[in-house]
Amino acid sequence: MQRPTMSSFFRRPGDSPLPANGMWKATFSALCASLVAVYYFYRFKTVEESPKTISKIEWRHDEDFVPSIISESEPVVLVRTPFDAWPSRKWTPEYLSSKIQFIMTKKSKEKVFKYFAQNQPLTSVQGLALENKTYSEVVMTGKQFIEKAFGLHDGNYYYASGPVDQLDLRQDVGDVNRLAALANGSESPATVNFWMGSAGVTAHTHYDTSHNFHAVLWGRKRFYLLPPRAHSLLKLYPCLHQFYRQVQENLFDLNSSVVEVDLLPGDVLYIPPYWFHAVVTVEATLSLNVWSVSREYLAMEKAYSMALPLDRTWPKLRFAAASRLYVEEVLALLERHLNQTPVDFIENVYRERYEALLDVNARAVSAIADLEVLRTRLSAAARDLADMIATGHDHSDRPHVLEINVGNWVEHMALTSVLFERDWTTKDDLKSFYASRIVRARDLRLTDD
Repeated sequence: MQRPTMSSFFRRPGDSPLPANGMWKATFSALCASLVAVYYFYRFKTVEESPKTISKIEWRHDEDFVPSIISESEPVVLVRTPFDAWPSRKWTPEYLSSKIQFIMTKKSKEKVFKYFAQNQPLTSVQGLALENKTYSEVVMTGKQFIEKAFGLHDGNYYYASGPVDQLDLRQDVGDVNRLAALANGSESPATVNFWMGSAGVTAHTHYDTSHNFHAVLWGRKRFYLLPPRAHSLLKLYPCLHQFYRQVQENLFDLNSSVVEVDLLPGDVLYIPPYWFHAVVTVEATLSLNVWSVSREYLAMEKAYSMALPLDRTWPKLRFAAASRLYVEEVLALLERHLNQTPVDFIENVYRERYEALLDVNARAVSAIADLEVLRTRLSAAARDLADMIATGHDHSDRPHVLEINVGNWVEHMALTSVLFERDWTTKDDLKSFYASRIVRARDLRLTDD
């Protein structure tokens, strides 16, 4: 029997002199209290301070330049880049108005746009209150879009993006595949995308899995960035949610840690994979970006394609318990990278991503008669998978990128465990995975299902 795969489912006060009036005890007590406050501030500060400024450097045309940028895993602004030689560097609203025939446009009364993926797996879970899309999509002519986005504000915000091929202007873009190869060490192709929006349009805080070189051609954009280690504070939407790769919390509540940079025409911002960013069009803007896949993304694609050591002929409860046990085996092998126990990691995924969707108050016990036999069956596959994932993340901002990707994998396994012989499930079924505790049946004098 062919085994199922994952892809088959889817800042100090100055010194003060010591008081000479007998108040030294009170002063000493206040000093102690201040020290305690400082201790707890730093003890429980989740996100370390990021650099307040971003380096700006001139592009070098040697083979080691892009890899040296990539290896730092830090955003950087690049000037005098190969983008300056592209015909697209001369794009203006008037030019595009005459060249673009039709363009799919996002239109909203709200300036913040959240990307919405319609058919994500969580839509199959009954009982979940999922959010709706906050913008409409309309087809406009190029002239109509430019008039709306670059003209007087009419109460709406207009935003368009997509592969540059959609504009039939590929001839205005230079060769990017060499840039992609330098970025990720592979021959994976790069994609070139256009971004156009009216003043005020804001892309909600999110991360991308790719290396991102973003070039402003017209107008001004402001980027707010945070490193991958901020994921637990920002609280990601589940990767199976319509707002996947976006965050539930407000980035600007973390303004002491946020890196801010403005881009003007000719500036190129490199954003490393998995860095969180919100983007504001300070002025109506035209820009292009190049995405090329990251090593971490490729590693996870391989992980999702691996066969699962699970048998579809097992009873439903056994299959669900084995799925949870397999996840725990993989997480145990990754524990030294993640610095969390398997149970803690699963609970953190639930707390950071699902707490607003699910209500897990008690543990559910799954009792298996042949627990040791089943664990042995799962361990070899778990070892292969853990090795592949760890190897694919051995040079990244560990363990934070790893935490994000393994959290995504856990989510997929949770849904896989409950989508049994049907293409839908319930909220209670999904709860059971995050609340489950696997035990031997004889320890509870229970029998396996």
